[in-house]
Order: sequence, then C-alpha cells, then structure tokens
Amino acid sequence: MPVHLGGSGGSGNGQDGLALDGSINGLCLLEANDPGLPFVLSGELSGGATDSLRITAGTVIKGESAGAIATNGVLQILGTEESPVVMTSLHDDSVEGDTNANGGSTSPAPGDWIGLFCYGYLGNPGILEAHHLSVYYAGAGSRAAGLYLSYPDHALLDGCEISHSLVSGLRSAFGSPVVTGCTFEGNLGNGILGSNSPVY
Repeated sequence: MPVHLGGSGGSGNGQDGLALDGSINGLCLLEANDPGLPFVLSGELSGGATDSLRITAGTVIKGESAGAIATNGVLQILGTEESPVVMTSLHDDSVEGDTNANGGSTSPAPGDWIGLFCYGYLGNPGILEAHHLSVYYAGAGSRAAGLYLSYPDHALLDGCEISHSLVSGLRSAFGSPVVTGCTFEGNLGNGILGSNSPVY
C-alpha cells in the first residue's frame, strides 16, 4: 500500500518537524502538515527505479546538513501558484517558524543542505515533474546544485524557483529538461548549468 504522510500537528518539541530519512518502497505521498510542523530531511530520502515520491501543494520540507531527496524513479511535485511546495534550510525561520527551536540564533546560508537529485541511467527512469516548487539554500556536496538532473527520461519544471544555492541552481547532464516560467537568483554559481543537456 502507498505510504501517506501529512495532516499532522504539533508544537513545543525539541525540533518541531517530522523527520524523513531512508528508502521509499512503492509510492510515498507527502501532504502538508499543520502550520509550524514541516517535514525535516535528516538524511537522504531515496527511491529506486520502481518507486515514486509525490509531494502535494503547500507542503514544506526543511533540510539538515545531510538532507537530500534522491530518486531513480518518479518524483512529482505538485505545488500551485497559490500554494507552492517549499524546500529550504532547517535554519530558515521565515518558513514555518523556528523549527529547530534555537530562538533564531542561526540564519540560513547557501549550502545548508544538499538538495534534490534525479538519476535516470541504465534502466532507471529518473522522471521529474515539478510545478511551483521553491528550493532555497541547498547545493552542498558533490552534486553541487539545488536540483541536479542526470540522464532523466523526462524532466519538467514549471513556475519553479531555485535560489541561494551554494553552486548552481539547476544542473543538468545528458537530458533535455523543459523549464518554463522559472526563476533562478542569488545562486553562487550558475543559475542553470548544462552538460550535454539542452534546456528548453
């Protein structure tokens, strides 16, 4: 059966978030929690070639330093203009409040977390469909981008924003992503970096 997470609430915890880490098996559906309780990537949330991760409108995800989403299967991010999906640093108190309960003693910075990775080589589809996704303060590690696409069978970004990444905003290798109505700003490297990868 699909794993369905969301619609939860809480406050007054040492960290006001629901931690995500480990492997997806089959379909995993993430929906928005109550205000003030984002999901927190404590490590890498990964999926294989036959697995799917679907994230619905209004969902907020914050990343710790090792936080990442990496899939060889299907990643669907279904935000809307009125209710985008937001992925940002654990230290970003401007979204869903002071999640790490440190009284605002830390501020977000480029490279606070790793980011998103879709890989589609050797039988892996690596499919990305992203609508109204905002990614902030990612880009740590060897993938060097807020969002890194490698050999995707299909990749679409519509109305997305990738900002304040440590290196590139979007990095694409050996694919042909379709990018429409997106914004890339404040990234310390390229807004978009393509390697054998035309961007449309």
